[in-house]
Amino acid sequence: EIVLWPDSLQVRRVSAKGKQNFETINPFWFRLHLVRDEDDQITNIRLVSRQNSFEIGSFLPPDEKTLFARLFGNALARSRN
Repeated sequence: EIVLWPDSLQVRRVSAKGKQNFETINPFWFRLHLVRDEDDQITNIRLVSRQNSFEIGSFLPPDEKTLFARLFGNALARSRN
């Protein structure tokens, strides 16, 4: 679960065993990093800063990763304006 506010980004991750991890980070310091396969499908979406990096949306199929990356990337860019 990801919630983007003008001054913070809240990320809640739940493992397969139900363990929850909740982080609140400054969206200004993170960028979206996309990994694509040979067919240009997005296979990995990461939030990356100098000190931290973590995958988001790993459970999504490739077509939904593409849609999420586009929408979230646009929202992240707007939050910086």
